[in-house]
Amino acid sequence: MLPLEPLDIAGTFAPTYAVARARFKDAARAAGGTLDAHVHDSHRGPDGGEIAIDVARFGPEKAETVFMAICGTHGLEGYCGSPVLIDWMRTGGAKRLPKGVGALLVHAINPWGFAHNSRTTESNVDLNRNFVDHEGGKRPENAGYATLHDAICPAEWSDASRAAYERAALATAKEKGEGFLIDSLFRGQYAHPDGVFYGGTKREWSNRKLEEICGTHLKHARRVGVLDWHTGIGKPGEPVILTFNTAGDGLYEQVCSWWGKDFVDAGLFVKGVPRPRYTGLVFQGVQQFAKHAQVAGAVIEFGTKVERMDTFHALRLDVWLKFKAPKGDPRRAAFETEVREAFSLSDPGWQRMVLGQARLLHEQMVQGLGRWR
Repeated sequence: MLPLEPLDIAGTFAPTYAVARARFKDAARAAGGTLDAHVHDSHRGPDGGEIAIDVARFGPEKAETVFMAICGTHGLEGYCGSPVLIDWMRTGGAKRLPKGVGALLVHAINPWGFAHNSRTTESNVDLNRNFVDHEGGKRPENAGYATLHDAICPAEWSDASRAAYERAALATAKEKGEGFLIDSLFRGQYAHPDGVFYGGTKREWSNRKLEEICGTHLKHARRVGVLDWHTGIGKPGEPVILTFNTAGDGLYEQVCSWWGKDFVDAGLFVKGVPRPRYTGLVFQGVQQFAKHAQVAGAVIEFGTKVERMDTFHALRLDVWLKFKAPKGDPRRAAFETEVREAFSLSDPGWQRMVLGQARLLHEQMVQGLGRWR
């Protein structure tokens, strides 16, 4: 049954990572969960405090079916995902788990990005592109991105440089199609460390920690439902489901049974063209690390008030601030706020929409997991 408690916006949406972490841990303890912290061994938060991936476990220790919810894959998007997890615990989510189903909540899988208000890890790596075979040395290629990199990541940040990028993108779309452009921009790239959607050349700290978490908490699981909370795609405050199970197979149909086939199928396209061929996703990491289990699930995106290319503009700005911004640039504070707002709005109306929608989506998935055999 969907919880009827009021939406506690002020008590769940946090101003900083440190506050979000404290609230998550308090909520887990109050709900009777078991906590496990993976403290970063080489980086700290902007306030000098420790940063960590915190894991809360509920339900049977050897549950064969596990609900796994993750937030903060894209760092500052944790400002939206964290309240969703906290709300689930505070409104009795653990008590509503179907018989035999366990829950595993992973808070701030990318704690550096969350703490430092960046989408990426400490290495400018998009964690959601990092789960590829780095040992084999044959990382995915993305020639389309390479042709656009200089325009995407200019030396100077100005209206002129933005216009230059937009001309380059428009020319690519005109020559090779909108689908080619979207795929080139968002799929992931592994050759430009100062670029966007950079997947890295080695496993990130968070990648290795996710393997530990799966090894510890999913070793008895036979069925795992993964829900990775994100923002930036879709209409303001409305959810978009992106499942990465193969369309038409049994696990894809399992996801459709939770949220409806039309809703799930809609996530196969962006602006009417097939969505990017994403590589190295966290979801794929869970599949790798829990090979003994069936893994089904999705990324759920909440749209913000900006359009897709404006969101992409914020990604470009995030990278420019890391690599190109002059020391003492008087625009820095305003730019940092712009980046954060692009992915987690401070507007209470938007926050209420997100929390209300998330309650329903959580409940539909968890109850569906109880029927999965």
